[in-house]
Amino acid sequence: MKDYPSKKIFLLVFLIITSCNLKRDVTKSSNIDNVNIASVIEKFNKKKFAENWISIKTKIKLSSKENNLSISANIKIRQDSLIWASITAPIIGEVSRVMISQDSLYYINRPNSSWMIQPIIVLNDLLKTDVS
Repeated sequence: MKDYPSKKIFLLVFLIITSCNLKRDVTKSSNIDNVNIASVIEKFNKKKFAENWISIKTKIKLSSKENNLSISANIKIRQDSLIWASITAPIIGEVSRVMISQDSLYYINRPNSSWMIQPIIVLNDLLKTDVS
């Protein structure tokens, strides 16, 4: 029995192409046309959100002539009590974490393995404004 490498390659390519089939759900435009935008907005406005926490995820790109830096931050805010932020870099992971309560400022610097706890007055001096 002869062994043909081209047949093996052809079979391998055929199997790869046929196995990578994506199943797609098709939405017909007739279903989209029947949606009433005003009713969707009205339903959304009727719901009352009872959550005390707000979560924000951000990506920040800083560019200068010498460096390009991309960082992301997760910010969580609890109404009238707490602001928590975590800043991460792409390769390093979490760089720092900040928590601001009504009377204190907590800061963790992960790369230097250092931390600090200060009264909220330090933040007032740093930003040169009244923080309440």
